[in-house]
Amino acid sequence: MPLVATDLPTHTQTITPDIAFLAKPEPAALAAAIVRAAGPEGRRIAGQALDFCRKNYTPERYRQLVANALAKAGPPRPDVPVPTDRGAAPPRS
Repeated sequence: MPLVATDLPTHTQTITPDIAFLAKPEPAALAAAIVRAAGPEGRRIAGQALDFCRKNYTPERYRQLVANALAKAGPPRPDVPVPTDRGAAPPRS
């Protein structure tokens, strides 16, 4: 199913016209985008969005992004548990 969103910075930080139908936040523009999404172009855009999500939103990619953020945050603190792949983090000794 294709995505229709408003063409506002809150959306366009992560959503592009390659993977969604972006419209001005006005009723007529949104209606036109919905009509386009329901047509033949909608299937193509939805397919591109699915490919994008499969590539960029995998568990491995998520762990990589979290690891990068933690590395930027500084060294680990001994009083904060380290997450594991199996759920809850064991307490540090």
